[in-house]
Amino acid sequence: MIDKHTLSKNILAKYLNEQPDMNVIDKVNTGYLGIQRCSEAKGDIDLAIIDIKLPDLSGMMVAKTILEENPDVKAVFLTSAINERLLAEAVKIGVNGYFSREVEPDLLIILLREVMKGFFCTSPDISHLLVNFLKTTGELPRSAADDMSEYHFFSRRELDVLNLLRQGLSNKGISDKLFISENTVKNHLQNIYEKLGVSNRTQAVATIIDLFSSKWE
Repeated sequence: MIDKHTLSKNILAKYLNEQPDMNVIDKVNTGYLGIQRCSEAKGDIDLAIIDIKLPDLSGMMVAKTILEENPDVKAVFLTSAINERLLAEAVKIGVNGYFSREVEPDLLIILLREVMKGFFCTSPDISHLLVNFLKTTGELPRSAADDMSEYHFFSRRELDVLNLLRQGLSNKGISDKLFISENTVKNHLQNIYEKLGVSNRTQAVATIIDLFSSKWE
């Protein structure tokens, strides 16, 4: 945990340590120490919980550095700094979650578990910012679940396929774009169909468009 707020950090750490599948191995107050500890504990850290506002470095820089130096580590922001620009920047650098300090502890535990499964999550009170981001860019960010995650959870690769499917690419086109085989594309599409509750490509595209339209009206 990398957070200058000692009291709230200690309270959350105690709560996390009470979970059977979680163990806080370190708590630091500065970005520099956070980067250093993650580097020293390579292989022992699965997740870094970071505040965007730190006394020495930008939380964005800290998260970016940790993710680049530790490919197997996931990083999330737990912060009071909430706006669309910061969320967009967080998505761009590849963080795995963005949570408000107002999130209920029990819900945070659930969301952190989803993050560890490979999903991008936000706390409900800032999910509208993700919708606005998607509406502005017209894309499903590679490292972020789109707004349909309210209904279904998609893996990162499924999101890549969804984005290209929505753009009208063929299986071969998706295969070429993502540098994967057409059989792998077909497997991802089958998983997507099951999660959307449809049976073919046309229905999937229609469902995607319908979900996006209903959210953006």
